[in-house]
Amino acid sequence: ALKLLDPPPAEPRIATGSGFFVTKSGYFVTNCHVIEDAKQVRIKTANETLAATVIRTDPENDLAVLKADGSFPALHIRGSRALRVSDRVATVGYPTPDVQGFSPKYTSGEVSALSGIYDDARLLQVSVPIQPGNSGGPLVDSTGSVVGVIVSQFSKRQALERKGVIPENVNYAIKGTI
Repeated sequence: ALKLLDPPPAEPRIATGSGFFVTKSGYFVTNCHVIEDAKQVRIKTANETLAATVIRTDPENDLAVLKADGSFPALHIRGSRALRVSDRVATVGYPTPDVQGFSPKYTSGEVSALSGIYDDARLLQVSVPIQPGNSGGPLVDSTGSVVGVIVSQFSKRQALERKGVIPENVNYAIKGTI
């Protein structure tokens, strides 16, 4: 008789993303897709790795608020109402840390459009280069205030398949007013 075996247990999957503290008391913002289906959520700071609790998720806007115990430097949130096309913006995040390491990576660019793909008013289009792992990181203006949350890249593969072109530096952030 043929005996079917259970598949071997899957290796625990470790996903990474970026994020930032919005209060000194440990409230932290990232993307919902960064923590989606996570059994454990941890925040790695420069000094330690902390357990975090998911406080709230907003899958429609791809945002999540976490909480860690402690006192932390927080970023000021300005929102995005005053942004204009061509304003300089930047992000600091942790793209592909298994390859690029755990030191923060800075990239900068401009606001390309005040809406996202298909004119989605919740998003900004930015020329800031991003990589997998930048998701959830802050998009900041020239004063260092948060004006958005990095969320995605325009899919190069889909653009090539559908339109025969490869887009460059077409990336998106959730508006800080959201």
